[in-house]
Amino acid sequence: MSVSGSISFQTANIDSLVFNKITKALLLYGWSFDDEDKISYMVGDFDWENSGLSEIDAVMEKISHNIDKDLAAGITLLWQDSGIGGSFLFMDQERVSFSTIVRPLLLNESNVIDFSWYLEKLAPIFGIIYCERVICTHEY
Repeated sequence: MSVSGSISFQTANIDSLVFNKITKALLLYGWSFDDEDKISYMVGDFDWENSGLSEIDAVMEKISHNIDKDLAAGITLLWQDSGIGGSFLFMDQERVSFSTIVRPLLLNESNVIDFSWYLEKLAPIFGIIYCERVICTHEY
């Protein structure tokens, strides 16, 4: 049985400056863009693309451009060497979500996403954005 989860952050005023602050803080905390020697990202049409790690500046520019135009964009992040990660999706200036699609971490002996683990690892963003609401969603 496949499980998926997402963490939605209801906020305001997400722009490319905030996006860059969020990604820098997460990288310093232990997240990485390295998805099997590539960067996985999405700009606008929900078709995910891959680029080499050396293309990170160009990828960040594409994502920043979409965010400033209030268009959807996303990037996959992985936690250190665990292989556990997900996709950060910037839907518009008020909605950001993290989808636990890369080797979701489950609570012991269950099929339930361990949201506390993800929230702890995403903690740096709470110092950057004010969240009116955080919603964790689990689906089978």
